[in-house]
Amino acid sequence: YGFGNKQEAFRSAMEKIGATPLEHGDIAYEFEVIDGFRVQMILWAGDDEFPPSAQILFSDNFPAAFTQGEDMAVVGDVTIDMLKALAAK
Repeated sequence: YGFGNKQEAFRSAMEKIGATPLEHGDIAYEFEVIDGFRVQMILWAGDDEFPPSAQILFSDNFPAAFTQGEDMAVVGDVTIDMLKALAAK
């Protein structure tokens, strides 16, 4: 989603929001989106054989408040847009 080859920009944006670094992938962070609802974003850098990839994981309490799959997709989209804006600054 735009950070696969820009890990330092991803790290910078995550630090601006106070995200917690994780030991997953090549670079990963966890942060709270809304009170008690956490998201993990994990990046893997690309190489000669594989393109960069990313995964977004939602805390297991998300279905309690976000009943439609589209709701979680919107949370992901808004979060990515926010991170891109922060990385551009």
